[in-house]
Amino acid sequence: MYQTVFFIVFAVIAFLLALFQYSYKSVLKGKLKYLLIFLKTLSLFGIFLLLFNPKTVLETYVPQKWPLVVAVDNSESIINNKADSIQKNLLKQIKSDVELNNYFDVKLYSFSDKLTLNDAIQHNGNQTNIAAALSKINSLYPKAPVLLLSDGQQTYGNDYTFAQHQDSPVFPIVLGDTVQHPDLQIMQLNTNQYSFLNNAFPVEAVINYTGDLPIQTNFSIYKKEKRLFSKKIKLSPNNNSVRIQTNIKSDKVGLQLYKATLSLLKNEKNNQNNSRNFAVEIIDQHTKIALVSTITHPDIAALKKSIESNQQREVTVLKPFEAINKLSDFNVFILYQPVVSFKILIDKLFEQNQNAFMVVGPNTDLDFLNNSQSLFNQNNTNQIDNAQPFYNESFNSFIAKDIGFSEFPPLKSTFGKLNLTTQNDVLLYKNIDGIISKQPLLATAENNKQRFVLLFGQGIWRWRMHYYKKEKNFTDFEDFIGSLIQFITPNKQKNRLAVTHNKRYEKGREIAISAQYFDVNYVFDPKASLQIRITNTSTQKTTTIPMLLTGNRYNVLLKNYPVGD
Repeated sequence: MYQTVFFIVFAVIAFLLALFQYSYKSVLKGKLKYLLIFLKTLSLFGIFLLLFNPKTVLETYVPQKWPLVVAVDNSESIINNKADSIQKNLLKQIKSDVELNNYFDVKLYSFSDKLTLNDAIQHNGNQTNIAAALSKINSLYPKAPVLLLSDGQQTYGNDYTFAQHQDSPVFPIVLGDTVQHPDLQIMQLNTNQYSFLNNAFPVEAVINYTGDLPIQTNFSIYKKEKRLFSKKIKLSPNNNSVRIQTNIKSDKVGLQLYKATLSLLKNEKNNQNNSRNFAVEIIDQHTKIALVSTITHPDIAALKKSIESNQQREVTVLKPFEAINKLSDFNVFILYQPVVSFKILIDKLFEQNQNAFMVVGPNTDLDFLNNSQSLFNQNNTNQIDNAQPFYNESFNSFIAKDIGFSEFPPLKSTFGKLNLTTQNDVLLYKNIDGIISKQPLLATAENNKQRFVLLFGQGIWRWRMHYYKKEKNFTDFEDFIGSLIQFITPNKQKNRLAVTHNKRYEKGREIAISAQYFDVNYVFDPKASLQIRITNTSTQKTTTIPMLLTGNRYNVLLKNYPVGD
C-alpha cells in the first residue's frame, strides 16, 4: 500500500521536473519536446528509485495438511494373536480413504524394537517397545495425532500407559484378543556381572501382577536343576508389585548361568515373561598386599581402608622381619617410610623383580634409602616442608583424573633436592607456599620389569578425610588409590587385545561388541585390522565379520541371531 503511494509520488515529481525543464523558457516544440519530457521523466524516476531503494515483500500462502501418524505394530505377536489380517485391512482402508487423505498428510510408520518410516509390514520383530515408538513420533511430529495399530503387548521399555507424550493425542486401535488375562511378570532383574569365589552376590527382582483376583506364586532361582532360592509371594489388584532381594553364594570359578522363575497362574496365557536367565562370572583373583611399616600412623589405616574398598584386594600390615619370610604370599608390597630394618626386604624385592609402593616421609632414613635403591636420590637436610599437590595433566602411565588435588591439605615432605634416576612419570608435583615446583610429590617409576609408585610425603589420611568432608563419600579417592595399586599389581596374563561384551543378549536385540588392540608398549593401535568370528556351538556354523574403528574402539553390531550359545 505505502510502496504504491511512493511510486506514484516519485512518478509525479519526475514528470513535473521534466516538464519544467523542457517547457519553461524552452525553444523546443513539437514531438521532440514531448519525447524528451518522457525520457527525462523515466530517468528521474529511476534515480529516485535508486536513492530511496523501496523494498517489495511478496507473501505466498500455501495450504498444508496436518500430519496424521499411523504407527503399525510389526512384531511377531500380531501373527500369534491372529490379528495380521485385521491390521492389513485397516491399513488398506486408511490408504484408500479419500476424505481422510484430503484432510491429513498420512505418515505410515512400523515399529517393533525400533521405529521405521515404511508400510512394509512383515511381522518379523522379536521385541516390542511401544513407549519408545510413541516418544520418537512425538519428537518428529509434536502435537500431531497418532493412530496406534497394535495388540498392546510390549516386551521391554517403559510402561507406555503412563508415558508422557506432551500434546500428541494417541488413538489406539487394539488388535487381537482384548480380554485381559491374569499375568505375572519379572519386570526387572538386577545383579552383578562379577563375583569372587566363596562370596555372595546380590540378586534383586521386581515382580508385577495384572489381574482381578488375589494370587499366590513362588519366586525361585535355579542353577541348572538345583534350586538355590525360593520365596512365596502374595499379590492382589491393589498390591500388584513386589521387590525381592537375596544373596547367592559363588561356589565355582567361571561363567555361571542362573534362571529366575515365577510359577504359572491358572489361565495365564503369556508365560514368556515368567522367567529370566542371567549370568555371573565368578573370579578367584584376590590381590594380596603387604603393608610393611615399623611405626604406627593414621596413613596406614587410611591406605588399608581405601585399598580394601575393592573386595578383590586384601591388605595385611606386617613388620619388615615378618614380610621377609612371606614374599611369595603377596602380590604387592607397600613400604611405609623405610628404615635400616627394611634392608633385607628391599634387597629381595629388587632381586625377585617385585613391584612396590614406597612412601617416603619425615620418619624415613634417607641415607639408608639412597644407598638401597636406584630409583631416586634425595638430599638429606633433616628439614620438613609442607607440600600441597599440583596435578600434572600430562601424566599418562594410566588413566587418572583430577579429584580436586589442589584443594587437598599439604603433606609433610622432606626438604631437599630430589632426583628421579630411572624412567618415571609424575602425577603430582609439590606446591610449596603457592609456588609450583618441579619436585615430584607422587610419581610412577619403572626399572627393567619392575613398577613402582613413589609418594614423597606423610599425611595421606588428611586427603581422605578432606575428600569425605567435601563429597560425603570416599568413592573417587578410593578409586584413585585403587588405580595406584592396579598399576603395580602384576598381571602375568595381560592381553594386548581387550574385548567388551555382555554375558547374555536377549533374542531380537542388537548385539554390540567392542574391542581395543594395543601395541607392544600397550598403546592403542588405530591401524590394526580386527575381525570377529562367531560360532554356533550346536551347528558349528562359523561367521567372520570385520570390526570397524570408531574413536578408540573397534566395534561390530550383530543382528538376527537365533537363540543359543
